[in-house]
Amino acid sequence: MQSAASVQDEVAAWVAEHWDPDLTVGAWWQRLAGAGLSQPQLPAPWGRGYNREQGSAVSAALRAHDALPLQTKAVYPVYAAFGLRAIVPVPVPEVPVVSA
Repeated sequence: MQSAASVQDEVAAWVAEHWDPDLTVGAWWQRLAGAGLSQPQLPAPWGRGYNREQGSAVSAALRAHDALPLQTKAVYPVYAAFGLRAIVPVPVPEVPVVSA
């Protein structure tokens, strides 16, 4: 079994080669999925069959390169804008409903 540190190093090298901050969210997720890194705990061909510790190492490597939070950066403002208070731990102002 590959150690978490080894997984993190491997993913860091992969990100260094493939990360481009100008990619769209969709393009980045396609790259991650193609490498088995979007859901690394799933079995191949969808993931890499990693255990929880190894999956956490993948997330840590992606965060270290500021490459993981795409879903957070892209989705969090949507959650905030639409008031999903159960998910977003910040106050979101009520949007008045205007009748036509």
